[in-house]
Amino acid sequence: MSFFAKLEQFCAGLIERGFAKTFPSDLEPAQIARKLVSTMEAQTRDDDGRLRAPGAYAVIVSPEDFERLAQHREYLERAWAQLLRDLAAKVGAVFDEGTASVTMSERESVPLGAILVEVAGAAGAPRSFRLRTVVGVPPDGIYPIV
Repeated sequence: MSFFAKLEQFCAGLIERGFAKTFPSDLEPAQIARKLVSTMEAQTRDDDGRLRAPGAYAVIVSPEDFERLAQHREYLERAWAQLLRDLAAKVGAVFDEGTASVTMSERESVPLGAILVEVAGAAGAPRSFRLRTVVGVPPDGIYPIV
C-alpha cells in the first residue's frame, strides 16, 4: 500500500470515528459493503501486470451494532464476499487466498456506527518482493529479494 493510500485510510478513519461518536446512528449493511469495496480497491496492487487483491477481510463493529446485525451475520458475510468477488471479476483481479472471505466481529473500542475493516494476510507468511532492472545488465532482469 502506498504512503498516500495509508494516509488517506488514516484520515478517513479519524473522520469516520469522529462522526460516529458525535452522531451515532444505525449502521447499515450497505455502509459496510462500501467500506469493504473501498478497502479492497486501496489494497489491490499490480503484480507483474496482474491485479492482486487481499482475500480475507475482517469487518469490526461496535458490540451494539454487532448485536443488531448478528442474526443475519452468515448471510451478510456471504453477500459481502460475493460483492468483492464480483468486483474483482469486473476489473480482472485475483485474490491472494484464491477467493474472497469476510468475517464480522465486535470490538469494544469501535464506536457505535463506525466500521473498521482489517485485511487479514496469511499469518506469518513471508511476502515476496522482486527487483526488476530497467537499465543495466541484463535489461529486464528480475531478482528475488529475500
